[in-house]
Amino acid sequence: MKKIFYRSLISFILIILLSLVYLSTVGIKTERFNSKISDQLKKVDQNLEIKLKDVSVHLNLFELNLNAKTIGAELIHRDKVIQLEKIKSIISIKSLLSNKFFLTRMDISTKSLSIKNLISFIYMKIKDPKIYIADKFIKGGYLITNIQINFDDSGNIKNDYSINGIFKEGKLGLFKKYKLDKIDFIFSLKKDKFNFKEIDLNFNNKKIVIPEINIKKENKDYLVSGEINNKNKNLDKNEINNI
Repeated sequence: MKKIFYRSLISFILIILLSLVYLSTVGIKTERFNSKISDQLKKVDQNLEIKLKDVSVHLNLFELNLNAKTIGAELIHRDKVIQLEKIKSIISIKSLLSNKFFLTRMDISTKSLSIKNLISFIYMKIKDPKIYIADKFIKGGYLITNIQINFDDSGNIKNDYSINGIFKEGKLGLFKKYKLDKIDFIFSLKKDKFNFKEIDLNFNNKKIVIPEINIKKENKDYLVSGEINNKNKNLDKNEINNI
């Protein structure tokens, strides 16, 4: 009898261990968390929806959480759609055991997005006149971005978000006198801190290179630091001030 008991116990432990190894390495595909992830986003905005395909789930034993990843999702706000490359969500195992599902982090990678479409998407969410004006000035450009969002225990977004990416083929139509196009740069955005690197642009058909610009918000003011390299050496002081 004891032998049967010990064999059963050992078999049970082996099954548990093999299951943990399988979940940690291979993972499983499931739709179980799709609605939960969507509901968490709706806490940010009731009009925000997300279309997820099969979610691949892996167990992280060291941090006691689940990593859920899906490829080719769509973010929808009313009739506006943003195509996403992938979404990775970190799910607290503690929340699952207590039957209170919540995400601790979400990483979103977009496909190449038209800046005009993105501004229209944002304006649907934030009816800010500055966004409307920006939409009129910005004539073109594409960006690819990675967004990291952290959540607190109540499912609310923390202020320690970060947004990184690249912007290509930008074009601004400010006034007839000024023409800015072929705008490329790398960007990193955090709360109250914005960093732009490797900025290339044409100003009235003159090539401009800006190695780096840093912007920091202090109270209601924005402190800007940077350096302009004029490759053609044909910009005067007034033109630089206008930029």
